[in-house]
Amino acid sequence: MNSSDEEKQLQLFTSLKEQARGEYEDLRAENQKTKEKCDKIWQERDEAVEKLEEFQTISHMVIEEVNFMQNDLEIEKTCRESAKALATKLNKENKTLKRISVLSMAKLGLDVITEEINTDDEDATTDTDGAAETCMSVQCQKQIEELRDQMYLFRRERRY
Repeated sequence: MNSSDEEKQLQLFTSLKEQARGEYEDLRAENQKTKEKCDKIWQERDEAVEKLEEFQTISHMVIEEVNFMQNDLEIEKTCRESAKALATKLNKENKTLKRISVLSMAKLGLDVITEEINTDDEDATTDTDGAAETCMSVQCQKQIEELRDQMYLFRRERRY
């Protein structure tokens, strides 16, 4: 080999060396960019996992709260139903007691009813000393008479 061939080969090797060095630097830069992208993706993944865990924790808390609210609602519903049933029962009992009371009053007669009304008026009316007394005013007598008439009409309606 002569020197020109050696020079050509040396230039070829130098050129290949420079080309390899350039490609190496390009690959190294590309590798660095890829590493940075990978690190960024890993960081985003970690943040997403953290948010997911936070959402899961919050969703469990919400589910527990909904369960408590449902339990409270069921308790309120049961209480409301019980109260409604009790009110219905008491209304029926009151109607029955009213019927019995009216029948008893009708059996006792108008005189006893008038005495009861007078007794109620005596209890409601007090003098300045606080003692009960029978109201003898014209207004009281009119009211008693009206009540007697009402009772008489009531008794007549009940008979027919």
